[in-house]
Amino acid sequence: MTCVPKAQRRVRQGCKKAYPTHSLPQSVPCVFDTSAGYANINGKPLCLSAFQPSVVSANCTCFSDAIPKGRLRMTAKAIETCYACDQTATTKEHAPPKSFFPEAQRHNLITVPSCALHNNANAMDVEYTRNIVSTSYGINDVGQQHFLDKAMRSFDHSPKLLSATFSDIRPVQLQGVQIGSFTVDVSRINAVMSACVAALHFHETGEKLQRWEIVLPNMRFNPSSTTDEQVGNWRQFLSLFSQMNWDVRTVNSPDVFEYAVSSLPDGRVYSMRFYKAFLVFCLKAPEINDG
Repeated sequence: MTCVPKAQRRVRQGCKKAYPTHSLPQSVPCVFDTSAGYANINGKPLCLSAFQPSVVSANCTCFSDAIPKGRLRMTAKAIETCYACDQTATTKEHAPPKSFFPEAQRHNLITVPSCALHNNANAMDVEYTRNIVSTSYGINDVGQQHFLDKAMRSFDHSPKLLSATFSDIRPVQLQGVQIGSFTVDVSRINAVMSACVAALHFHETGEKLQRWEIVLPNMRFNPSSTTDEQVGNWRQFLSLFSQMNWDVRTVNSPDVFEYAVSSLPDGRVYSMRFYKAFLVFCLKAPEINDG
């Protein structure tokens, strides 16, 4: 079975040479040894956590309903339209969302004009995704501390979020170290990453492009639910990204978020990296023929 065939063909066309900074992280080799292409495999993807289950439960003590925080509104100096639609922009969207950054590093972030609808469309998914990314195995100290400072607080406020994130967390051994493993809702992560890359693409080009294919190399599957052929196809597909020419952009807090751009014959590919380890590759989705 060939994993993600259309995307693989388009990625291969743009492969020329490796760019070490955005190749697959060497700190988590075992993750990719057991990976499989979630786009074509039945089963629930797993996330490896840097924290044992006991760490999660011990730090969540009290619960109440979470109240989404307000967003910064922009003053009307000129008529702008939303990065995602043609509605008048009334606020700004951060790319990535501001909640991914520790409070001390929320200066000079990338923003694009947004309407209220698209600014708040994925609010609950943003919190969920930030918690998944900031607990992932291999992230740096900034990400781990942000999980303990911010994500644990959100779990204290929302038992539903805690249950949705870690309902089946269990201890596993990786390279002789006990960590946690739990299932994740990839559709929620994809929604956040699609909005993020759409905002970055608008920031880069001024083009409104909402449909993206999202690839999450850090996700893995239980070996019992995949075949060796599927694992091999998935790893081969991921290796194509490390052979591409990447133009790394300058950002204010690279220890939290950084991104790079590569060009294919039919469009751009974006590489986003969170906390120096959680990778996301984004490709323009193929056009849908309504006929």
